[in-house]
Amino acid sequence: MKQRLAIAHTLLGDPKLLILDEPTNGLDPSGIRDIRQLLSELPASTGTTVFFSTHNLDEVEKMATRFAVLKDGRIRFESDIPSWKAAQQFNMTLEVGDANAAHTVLLQHGFQSTMTNPNALRVEGLPRDEQPRLHALLVNEGIELFQSYQSKTSLEQWFTNEHTD
Repeated sequence: MKQRLAIAHTLLGDPKLLILDEPTNGLDPSGIRDIRQLLSELPASTGTTVFFSTHNLDEVEKMATRFAVLKDGRIRFESDIPSWKAAQQFNMTLEVGDANAAHTVLLQHGFQSTMTNPNALRVEGLPRDEQPRLHALLVNEGIELFQSYQSKTSLEQWFTNEHTD
């Protein structure tokens, strides 16, 4: 409630720049959704620029149009969200008839995979344009491919991989 009131009070002055620290901290799920929507719409509806700091990288991915990673008072990385997302590679989970055979075929063709069970494996760091080639390769080698699921690296996963000591 205090977060909502503080933001509402600040907006009464019709600011052109709004600087917030952890704007969703301590809010219940509906409050988080409301603040996320408000802060996402504010620049277009009022012309207000919103800067916020947070450790919740999921919120950055959902609310921001640009982000920067700061360390020791310096900007270590900066990007707009669409460009960052476009540059991310995919992870795929494949359900196959024989994960061991699929793993061998993928290794022979330069793909890194990890078997997760006898009928599934995971391929990480896969560029989007390689997915059709990977599927065709398995089928052409006689590997039964039942399903494939893809996921992109989240901002939190990326940060953990790239910016932790």
